Amino acid sequence: MIPEPKRLLLLATTTGYQARVFAEAAERLGLEVVLATDRCKGLDDPWQDRSIPVQFHDPFAHLEKLEAAARQRPFAAIVALGDRPTFLAALAAERLGIPFHPPAAVEACNNKYLARERYRAAGLLVPDYFRIALGEDPAKAARRALFPCVLKPLGLSGSRGVIRADTPSEFIAAFERIRALLDSREFLAQPSEQNRWVQVESFIPGREFAIEALVTGGRLDVLAVFDKLDPLDGPFFGKTIYVTPVPPEPRSTARADPRDPARGAGAGSDAWAAARRGAAQPAGRLDPRGRRPPHRRPVRPGPAL
Repeated sequence: MIPEPKRLLLLATTTGYQARVFAEAAERLGLEVVLATDRCKGLDDPWQDRSIPVQFHDPFAHLEKLEAAARQRPFAAIVALGDRPTFLAALAAERLGIPFHPPAAVEACNNKYLARERYRAAGLLVPDYFRIALGEDPAKAARRALFPCVLKPLGLSGSRGVIRADTPSEFIAAFERIRALLDSREFLAQPSEQNRWVQVESFIPGREFAIEALVTGGRLDVLAVFDKLDPLDGPFFGKTIYVTPVPPEPRSTARADPRDPARGAGAGSDAWAAARRGAAQPAGRLDPRGRRPPHRRPVRPGPAL
């Protein structure tokens, strides 16, 4: 009797380009892939992929659908592609007993304010920061800022909406630009509490590095360290060229510092709620003014299997 293939639950957005690549890789390994996507729930399988329709902005309401699919036949593993599907994946993995990043770690990784709070509680070096509600007066908030500073939407990644301000007038302009972005139809159609806040941080000069890593049992194993060659001094911080290998100093700092970002992401929680299993994408800056260790940016939980 031929055994049934193990099932992989793959959570992805319908606009993502990675799902097909991961699905094909899983099929080559002999796994049966079950998709869960944010496709239109009012249409009957519009993409002909037999995916489970879910809404990533309301994960608790759609967790039962994944549990029901697992009751029909258990899943052996879960993969989440991108930021939005990761929290639902973490909830499902916790409920189904599948190794993955804990929900508390994923929540912190997707919220810049929570990440900074966890890093500070863990004793890691962080810039001065505070958050302001989207409905607040930016002129009043600017009086609290240390210039130069950067303004950031709490929940967006890829430097989207991140703007540097050197003066109060630039602060107000940056805030209004971010407010217009978060008040756009794209975000109002999928409401999220973290998209109603803006984070303000003191600007950290210096070279910026990105790390690709795997987390196994809470241990961070660095796969590659990338140098972002372009000077990222603002006022906007678009995507840039990544180069590896980097010079020895940043690489040794990233590898040797025992207070790694995967651990800091979970400091202060009941079970230190750090990233536990899967890919992680930390980044940071080496401050030329001589402060060590590097300033961390929030860890992004990458695809996790």
